[in-house]
Amino acid sequence: MHFLLLTDIGQRIYHVGDEAIGIQSAKYIQERGHVPILLTRDLHASHRDSQLANFSLARAFPLPQNLGVSHHAYKWSQELAKQFLTFPSAPRPSEESAAALYDLVQQVQESDGVILGGGGSFNSEYGWLFKERLLLGKIAQMAGKPLVITGQTLGPALSKTDLQIAAEVFSHACLIGFRDSTSLRLFERHFPHLKAHLSLDDASFFAIAEDTPEKKISKEDSPLVVSLSSSGFSNSVDTEIKNYASLIDGFYEATGHPSLMVPHMSLRRSYTGDEEFHYHLKNSLSSPSLFLETESATPSAQRINQAAMVLTSRFHPLIFSLSRAVPALPISNNTYSHIRLQGALENWGLDNQLLTDAKDLSTPTALDRMLEVWEKRDAITGFLNEQRHYRQQEVGKWWDRIIASLTQTNLPQPNNLCTFQAPQIIPADVSYNLSTQIDNLSKHFSELEEELESLTTPIEENENPFVLQPLDEYIQSDRRKGIPMPLQSIDKTPINDFHPRVTVIVRTKNRENFLRRALADITAQTYRPLEVIVVNDGGSATAVDEVVSFFNQEKIITVIHNETSRGMEHASNQALKCANGKYIAIHDDDDTWEISFLKQCVSYLEEHTAAAAVSVRTEIVYEEEKEDGQIIETGRAPAWPEIQAISLSALLHANQCVPISCLYKKDALEALGGFDASLPVVGDWQMHLRLARKYEFGFIDGSPLAFWHQRPHSLGNSANSIFAADKLHKHFDTVVRNQVARQHLSDSNYALGLLLTQNVARYREDVQKHLTDTQHEVSVRLEELERNLRDLQKQQQELAKVTDEIARNLETLINKDEANIQKMDWLLYKADRNSLFSYCKIAVKRILGKK
Repeated sequence: MHFLLLTDIGQRIYHVGDEAIGIQSAKYIQERGHVPILLTRDLHASHRDSQLANFSLARAFPLPQNLGVSHHAYKWSQELAKQFLTFPSAPRPSEESAAALYDLVQQVQESDGVILGGGGSFNSEYGWLFKERLLLGKIAQMAGKPLVITGQTLGPALSKTDLQIAAEVFSHACLIGFRDSTSLRLFERHFPHLKAHLSLDDASFFAIAEDTPEKKISKEDSPLVVSLSSSGFSNSVDTEIKNYASLIDGFYEATGHPSLMVPHMSLRRSYTGDEEFHYHLKNSLSSPSLFLETESATPSAQRINQAAMVLTSRFHPLIFSLSRAVPALPISNNTYSHIRLQGALENWGLDNQLLTDAKDLSTPTALDRMLEVWEKRDAITGFLNEQRHYRQQEVGKWWDRIIASLTQTNLPQPNNLCTFQAPQIIPADVSYNLSTQIDNLSKHFSELEEELESLTTPIEENENPFVLQPLDEYIQSDRRKGIPMPLQSIDKTPINDFHPRVTVIVRTKNRENFLRRALADITAQTYRPLEVIVVNDGGSATAVDEVVSFFNQEKIITVIHNETSRGMEHASNQALKCANGKYIAIHDDDDTWEISFLKQCVSYLEEHTAAAAVSVRTEIVYEEEKEDGQIIETGRAPAWPEIQAISLSALLHANQCVPISCLYKKDALEALGGFDASLPVVGDWQMHLRLARKYEFGFIDGSPLAFWHQRPHSLGNSANSIFAADKLHKHFDTVVRNQVARQHLSDSNYALGLLLTQNVARYREDVQKHLTDTQHEVSVRLEELERNLRDLQKQQQELAKVTDEIARNLETLINKDEANIQKMDWLLYKADRNSLFSYCKIAVKRILGKK
């Protein structure tokens, strides 16, 4: 049987624990004789991953992050899925989000059941992931497929509407499992009529072979494995790093064990997330330490096997250390992490007093606690080794029960599947504070949800079941009914109640498909605070407002509408006058960024104060826009791979940095008078020439951070000006060069200019003469080679005639000589080419001798 399995693999930000859950859960299914189909957000990346390539993969429906906290996306998706199920012969829609949902519905229908895999996504703070899981559960319910929910953390932040949606899905599930007792109690509080169970995390025994030898903690070269993230408690990350550095250095002084930095969650090869925190932490240490970039799930988990001890504020490094019997000191960053880390310790029967609050890192008790764990390492290791076999048995029973529930086979249904849950040993006052915080968070989210519900109206029944408004049109229809939407549409100066560091300018005209992609790209940037100013240069105001409202959940996007088109550079100047940011980015509506583009560019400009702009390594993305509006990528190529820096001399030759690849300082653009609005094209090149003439122009080498999308064969609104307006580009290229020449050829150096151009002309004549002479020499040589070729062809024809005659005579000789035939057969049978060749030579000599 085939079961769909949803875990959080294929995310742009890589998470070791999420992938470990997916791989281990899939293995449990395979071991029981069934086929897991892992749902992934990035199908191509997961196919390339050697760890995931062993499983069947399918695309998950990606509920956009900035829409997940809204109820609109869930309602729209549920109604559309219902229509696909009701009318299975409906054609696959062309709109991307609807097409992805169509594929997901088909996958559910073709499967034998659905498993919502483990993780911490049943939390309103991660609304896009929460609703994605609930949506898949709802589709399973509508399709009549069995549903299992396993290894989850519930809450602690739960909105009223999320609880209502979850109630429908929980009611359909044939089995529900949570990985911590707090989630189980919260479930029982909100859903007293339903039954749930306590189970270990689904990645508990990930990447552990049965014959793995026991860990020897006393090994002198074993490192302290460190896997940390910023807690957010301290107003200064530097202070937090200093506290962690003091803790790690103190451990080294007491034990002599160096540290190994193992990131657990970050955007690969970008030094973001854990990588960034670890990098600065390592540089603050006085003790020896090794920094690692983010690794795949298996090698990352196996790092724990080498550890003398683990220091972590991440959940799954603690899970790995428990199953490998390695002592660990978990650090609680907030209520959410406290609940999960506490639950992991309880499930293995360990005292919660091991758990340390990140707010206490600055006190001497933190190091005392760490050294206390170290002193008790033998006892902790022995206890965990005693528990391991029993815990593995319980995990096996749990997955037996999952498969039994999905296949509807008879299996005993014990009420106390996980009988190992430890007694409540957390202090009463801490328990009370946690409960209070959970209630406050739930109340807060309920209040927010009530406000969101006021923006929501029921979807009306549609007479034509195959026609459902796209999500952004559906939201806009609510606006027409008098429901206010969070859109700031302006004609003059944007009104901002915050102080952004970066202003992103987007110029657009009647390209809603591209604008939608551009705004999704910008709002996904890891850098904040920022503002976005969209300049609609003569296009449909209604269409732009609809797209903007779809992405304006943070209320950082404003719009300037021009009734008629006034040109790209005029649009840039309009937005520049309204910009509040210190830094300016021009994001053309058809281009994209890597998720950390702004963060890395801002860091560069703040470090290199003399630079007025910075450009990045850029990649060209070739694509086509189909008649149905779909944008299909057809290939990629590096843009100017030879450059290592931005130089004025290179810019004089050609523009080597397109707008999508640059971040500018606003005061530098203003000092130069803004962009030249008289230029319909090449305005960015002219600005780059002026910038590079007066200021330093930085460059960030490495992996591409900007993506220049090109459609060489497109016409109309979807065309690139560099192709559609090729003649215009050539004309204004000359205009800009003439402008520069006029500005810098004054009367005093006019004669020098004439002399230089005369010398250049003479040099050009010399080069042309040399090329002409070389071309003549090549032509003569080519004619000679052609004559030789014709002679060789004639000789080849004569040789062919002789060869044919030899073959005929040889055939006659062989036919007359039975012994020769037998010898030839034997030679062919033995495949002895040397003997066969010798035999043929003798035969030819005999023939020639007879002649």
